[in-house]
Amino acid sequence: YNPLVRLLIAESLKRPVEFAHQLFWHTRAEMEFSHPAHIERYALLLQEVLMSIPKTVRTDLEKSLILVKGLEKVARIAKEKGQIGRAYGEVASHLTELNTTLFEQEPNGVQLPLDPRLRVQSLRVEKCKV
Repeated sequence: YNPLVRLLIAESLKRPVEFAHQLFWHTRAEMEFSHPAHIERYALLLQEVLMSIPKTVRTDLEKSLILVKGLEKVARIAKEKGQIGRAYGEVASHLTELNTTLFEQEPNGVQLPLDPRLRVQSLRVEKCKV
């Protein structure tokens, strides 16, 4: 690894909750819009960081990722349906499923990608508007 990667991994080990969390989400964001040749390098960096950090931090990141992917799926469904009200039933069912699979297993909630100190306890499906 180059010196920058070694530094990032070392900092992730020193401060896994703060630094590794931010590194994980920023690297994932870069992967979304990067040239395919660069994605493999980002993936290797993420793999190394995830293998190095404590299991509890890794588990928190995995659950946050499940939440984000679930919300992305709901957003895609709402966008595909197009008209207001048409997508509500399907969106509500996916949000309820996400609540059941993710939050009922996690009494402490799930970390938000923006800040590891913030946790979501559940999704308020009845407050959602499409």
